[in-house]
Amino acid sequence: MRPVVRICAAVTALVIATTPQAGAGTNIDAFFSPSSESLRNRLINASLVLQAERAGIDDPQELFASARADYERLLAVLYSAGHFGGQISITLDGREAAGIAPLSAPETIDQIDLRIDIGPVYRFSDTNIGPLARGTKLPEEFS
Repeated sequence: MRPVVRICAAVTALVIATTPQAGAGTNIDAFFSPSSESLRNRLINASLVLQAERAGIDDPQELFASARADYERLLAVLYSAGHFGGQISITLDGREAAGIAPLSAPETIDQIDLRIDIGPVYRFSDTNIGPLARGTKLPEEFS
């Protein structure tokens, strides 16, 4: 039996659902904010679980390794977009992949759920340093 892969990106804005992709044998339920199309595509392209699904890989060991690697990959995408407060949950048959010991990989995986709460975008504004010693010049890169 092929695993079911679900992607959910929970955001506080209005959420829309895309239809499951046909032909791959695995259902993908995706929920994203309409304003995050670019971020959604970057997360999809970064996910090893989704790459494995597209390639038709259903080996539990490969899917488990992909799921464990996805935390760092997906978090890097969120950070690069300024989402430093996001949350990522990847469950394998209801168990968080990060909580499964590497040498205790499941023998079968029927369902994989990816839930991504992208969190708010953090914006940096003006910074000030002071007091400065007389004659101190800040580098241009500081601004």
